[in-house]
Amino acid sequence: MGQKRRFGILGGDGRQAALGSLLARDGHEVVLWGLDRIETPLPRAAEIADLTAAEVIVLPLPALGADGGINLPFAASGERYSPGKVCAALRPAQVIFTGGLPEALAKAAEARGLTLADYAAREEFAVANAVPTAEGAIAAAMEALPVTLCGQAALVIGYGRLGRALAPRLRALGMDVAVAARRHAPLAWARAEGLSTLH
Repeated sequence: MGQKRRFGILGGDGRQAALGSLLARDGHEVVLWGLDRIETPLPRAAEIADLTAAEVIVLPLPALGADGGINLPFAASGERYSPGKVCAALRPAQVIFTGGLPEALAKAAEARGLTLADYAAREEFAVANAVPTAEGAIAAAMEALPVTLCGQAALVIGYGRLGRALAPRLRALGMDVAVAARRHAPLAWARAEGLSTLH
């Protein structure tokens, strides 16, 4: 086991709370902020400024919500926290791991002297994240359609990470799956995997 660190988990949803639990289980010190409506035994910070003792701050994926503020769907207060407001409350030289790197967050962090690292830009994260995204797409299709997926036709548009995770899962459910892509290399991969293709 490596060096023990202090983590501040800021905003997000149940995935952030689960991350906090995993980090605590590995012996790290963890404090949460903005996850008030999620049950967890982890300690909670009363204010963002209470996270200044943390060496590392972890923001959710996506980092920003639809309103342009930090993604805080489970915060007790409905107050909007802009990237500038959050960064101003943190201590210069803290490291922020973020899911995606919106320009507003990058500018606010730079102005405050914070270091940003985008975990969503890591290939191994993006590939692993494609699986739950594909499963979510399947769940949405099952809820939306008045019929079973088996025997239905599906068109997967694009054959990047997500398309490569989604197409075989749809086929395993008995769907007739075709893949459409702009580039020839992904189409060749789809054909090699037994899928019909459209350019």
